[in-house]
Amino acid sequence: MRKTGLVLEGGAFRGLFTAGVLDCLAEKQIDFPYIVGVSSGAVNAVGYLSGQAGQMRRVVAGGAAADGFSPTLTPERDPVGALFEYSTRFAPYDIDRFLETESECEFVLTCCESGEATYVRPGDDESAVTEACRAACAVPLLCQPVKIGGAPYVDGGVSDPIPVAHALGKCDRAVVVLTRREGEEPTDYARMAFLVEICYREKYPKLADALLARAKNYRKEQKALAQLEKQGKVFVIRPTLPSIRHFESDRTRTEEFYRHGYESMQARWDDLRDFLEVDA
Repeated sequence: MRKTGLVLEGGAFRGLFTAGVLDCLAEKQIDFPYIVGVSSGAVNAVGYLSGQAGQMRRVVAGGAAADGFSPTLTPERDPVGALFEYSTRFAPYDIDRFLETESECEFVLTCCESGEATYVRPGDDESAVTEACRAACAVPLLCQPVKIGGAPYVDGGVSDPIPVAHALGKCDRAVVVLTRREGEEPTDYARMAFLVEICYREKYPKLADALLARAKNYRKEQKALAQLEKQGKVFVIRPTLPSIRHFESDRTRTEEFYRHGYESMQARWDDLRDFLEVDA
């Protein structure tokens, strides 16, 4: 039997689309032997493998939105760390179950020193998983780098936003969940070059280079993904609605984006079933 991987793109609260997709897949009892998550995709991977596919929805709706969450950076607290605090209060992750899963799971991080992608297994206890998630989601210019093993890391979406090539190095084919509709432009840090230079050029010059090249590299990955889709090596599901904001505060819109993920997967279930070669 061919090995199928699952690739989860990031995008902060746009990950609610992914949460909806994964809720639908959980109801269909679809398991993946390998999952790689980027940014909020890493958090969704934890929820899926712990049997809590819609966990991001519960955290955002029950915690962050209810408390008027605002992604304001302070020296003591970053927005991702704040969301983990909310998850502890409103919808704790079942980390023990996540750690017991037989599926291989990796998070994509960007090394501040090399500017390159690092693929890490999230650790063997709750503290390690939490730190790996925080590193995977540490949005540049907004969050402080998170140290893992003494090295500083930020959001893996800087260096490998759609890690399908990495997944296909481990699997025969892959299901890829994107969080932007086709044709939407990615975050372009080159438009914020002044801030990038001030914040990173002296201490992390290779990270600065990676940030400035990020949009160009994202488009390259999109083109490669389109070719793989034509070859039947990947199954891609993405929103058809306009994206919500990274930290959307309108609860109607966040709920709509979650439902859009669920309904999109439901509508394409027959196609995915054929791709996976599974029975109804």
